[in-house]
Amino acid sequence: MALHNEFHPKLNIQKDKNVGNMRTMAFQVPEELFQKIKDYLQRNNMTQKEFVIGLIETEIDRDLTQRATLNDAPTDSEEVEEQLRGTGQRHSFGRF
Repeated sequence: MALHNEFHPKLNIQKDKNVGNMRTMAFQVPEELFQKIKDYLQRNNMTQKEFVIGLIETEIDRDLTQRATLNDAPTDSEEVEEQLRGTGQRHSFGRF
């Protein structure tokens, strides 16, 4: 069940008045994709809104996590400087 929830998240979307300002997103998809989405939604008892918001939130969370990981990771020059500090050597990565 937990695995199912991870791949098919249900959103607890509050009534519009409690969410704040709402904006409309509209886009067209090919008929074949629309039918696949429609079937998926029916199988998983989801609305289009729940599905699309879930996809968007999942991707934004993934992107933010990836960015945080990259920002926390040392750069190549920081890694080299750290390694050199351990050996007592020094290197300048400034302009030549």
